[in-house]
Parts: sequence; structure tokens; C-alpha cells
Amino acid sequence: MGKNPLRVYKDNVLGDNYFCVDIETTSLDPTEEGAEILEIYIKIMKSDKKVKEYFLQYWGDNWEKTKHIHQIPKEEIDFKPKFSESIEDKELIKALFMRCCDPNDDMIFMAQYAPFEFKWFLNNLDLSDEEKEKIKFIRTCDTRYIAKFLYPDEPHNLIKLC
Repeated sequence: MGKNPLRVYKDNVLGDNYFCVDIETTSLDPTEEGAEILEIYIKIMKSDKKVKEYFLQYWGDNWEKTKHIHQIPKEEIDFKPKFSESIEDKELIKALFMRCCDPNDDMIFMAQYAPFEFKWFLNNLDLSDEEKEKIKFIRTCDTRYIAKFLYPDEPHNLIKLC
């Protein structure tokens, strides 16, 4: 048996090898002063089976600003490092994104409203100029577009879809 055929939803492509990302932040805009990543959930999938999973949490000085949205208890992130200080985590995420740009690798980046997560990582991963150029060609599957295709008459935000 060969590879499963790609499933295409508008401009989105989902294949056999992908990683899903969900983040919680202190702002909708990563360029806003004091904007921070508080939580990152990553699940790496291959042929519909979980390969690896990461649940990463970080302290944020502005944690309280959006607690009504992310609902992360303070005691869960107290004494955690900030994302900006988490070099190993940033390298892990950067490596996954770079795989999604490599024409010899079939890894795909998946998220609910992928531009949001992507924008945060572009602003926080300390990418070199070469990496910034390469990442423009990232293969992405945005589940919001899949939901629009499958459920055209329903709301498409993550909470409503769940």
C-alpha cells in the first residue's frame, strides 16, 4: 500500500504526518507590549496515531489580563520560566516548523485558525533571516477552513466547534 492520498480542503492540505498546535496568550496581538505565550499544546501525528505530545506552560507577567479567556490557574504557571527564556522549547517548535517547509519532509502544521498561532511563533522564535524566508513556504492545514467546508451554516470558532 502506498501513502494515503492528501485530503484537500480549499487551500488546506492534510496528509499523514502533521503536528497540531494550540496556544494560550495574554493578548490577541504578539507585537503588543507585554504580550506573552502562557501555554502551548503540541501533538505530533503520523498515520492517524499520536507520535508525541507536549504540554508546555510558562509564566507571564500579564497572566491576569486574559485569565477569563485562558482560565489557567496562577498556581499552574507560578515559578515557570517565561517562553522567551525557554530556549529548548523554542528550538523544538522551530524544528517542527522548519520540517513543514522542507520539500523532502511531509510534515504539516495544523491549528484552529492557524494564522494566529503562526503569527505568535514568528514573533517569538528568534528566527534567522534565512529561516524567516524559508518559513514563508510552510505547509499548513487550518481546521477553521475545514469546519467552514464541512459545516457552512455553523459558527467556526473553536469553542462553538467543540
